[in-house]
Amino acid sequence: MKAYREVDATTSLTTCQNYKDYVVNVIIDAPPTQPAIVTFATSGTATNGSGRDYTITPATVTLDAGNLTRAVTIRVFDDDALEGNESFTISYSINNSGGNAAADVYNQTCLINIIDNDVAPVSSRTVVQTWGAANVATLASGPFSGASFTDKRLQNLYLASDLIAAGFTPGNITEFAWNFNSAAVATYDGLTLDIGFTTAANLNTGFVAPTLTSIFSGNFTTPGATSWRNFVLPTPVTWNGTDNILIQTCWDNTAATADISLIGTNTAINASTYVRVNTPGAGTTVCANTAVNLSVARPDIRLKMISPVNPVATVLN
Repeated sequence: MKAYREVDATTSLTTCQNYKDYVVNVIIDAPPTQPAIVTFATSGTATNGSGRDYTITPATVTLDAGNLTRAVTIRVFDDDALEGNESFTISYSINNSGGNAAADVYNQTCLINIIDNDVAPVSSRTVVQTWGAANVATLASGPFSGASFTDKRLQNLYLASDLIAAGFTPGNITEFAWNFNSAAVATYDGLTLDIGFTTAANLNTGFVAPTLTSIFSGNFTTPGATSWRNFVLPTPVTWNGTDNILIQTCWDNTAATADISLIGTNTAINASTYVRVNTPGAGTTVCANTAVNLSVARPDIRLKMISPVNPVATVLN
């Protein structure tokens, strides 16, 4: 048994399909009394034919007193078919022309495996990437500063250029995560966590008003560990590759709770705007509050994004 690999087929035909030739010898151990005509036959899962899986050339050889050995070429093609590994068996028959040539009883077939190198083209790729330098613990610029306040609204801005630099391409955002810097446990009532897109390059003028999509809504208890807290978006949102990403959080507690910081980054822009008030039980009105406090810090985030790619054939025919 022999194993030949499509990936080794590097010689090109005019049709652009690569191939590799393997030479085997057909031998007769003594001169026949009459020319012996050997005809090859094949069977198996691989397909014989030019431009298919393999060819055998010549299909017939003649052995005589002057030619006890003949070379036969097995050409293996590198096609673009997703076939998996294939095999074929070579056998033969003899026309001894009335002489004494006869087939031996041993080693009269040859099994050949062709190792496929083709893979299915992908239509999308998934990227999970952290966004931020982790150089500051965010509190005022993070969502959970509840020790002295019962209500908070916060917007954090993440620039598209930073996302591109992190390795993202346009696609669907399916998951979002914060990196908690505190192991304390606290509950924030009526938390709304939303994502939107904006062309604003900073938050110098305060809150912006893009269309928002919900990531989470409800009472939220911090994880009680210094770790990432992941959220799966109920409905993925599509990032176009040019807009900046805005994360908004609002919550309304009935009483002060605790300060829970997140790992974050100091940036070169006003990347956060927030308002904090102390009005227990005021409902969700804090999300309509537009008072402006600015910060260059923002929480680091982690996004999971599924981006389309252009499928291509692995080999051109």
